[in-house]
Amino acid sequence: MTNPDGPERDSLGPEIRRLRLTAGLTLKELSTLTGIREPYLAAIEDGREGVESGRERPDTQSHASRDVTTTSGPVTEGSSRAVTLGGALLALFLLLVLACAVPFFAGVSNLIGLVIIGIGMYQAWKLNRRGAVVISGPHALTKPQESPAVV
Repeated sequence: MTNPDGPERDSLGPEIRRLRLTAGLTLKELSTLTGIREPYLAAIEDGREGVESGRERPDTQSHASRDVTTTSGPVTEGSSRAVTLGGALLALFLLLVLACAVPFFAGVSNLIGLVIIGIGMYQAWKLNRRGAVVISGPHALTKPQESPAVV
C-alpha cells in the first residue's frame, strides 16, 4: 500500500525499528524514553494508519517538555500557568474564608452546628472582655526610718 504522503513516510516505521534494534532497545524502553505509548510505537513500526495519537497526557510528561504559559489569557489544552506566590496566598485566604462560612451555609437544618458556634463565640467573648482596672496606692516600698532621739 502506497502512502499519499510520499515514500518517505512508508519507510519511517521500518527505519525506526532498525534504529531501535541497533540501539538494543525494547519497545517499552523506547516508549519510556520518548513518552509515546507502546501500542502507538508498534503501529508506527508496522506501518498501520489511522491510529490515535500515542502521546502521553500533558500531566504525565516530564517537566522539561511542558510549555509553561505565564500570560493571563485563556489556558488552552496542553499548556499550563505558572503558580505565583500571590496567587497561592489568595487561594489559601479564599479557602480559609470558605471554611469559616460553610457552617452557616446549611442554615436552620444545621441547628446543632449553630449552637456549637454560639457557645464558642460566647466563650471567646468571656475570655477576651476587658477586665476592670483597680488602682490602689500609693504603697510604701520600705519601712519609714525612725529619727534618732534628741537629748
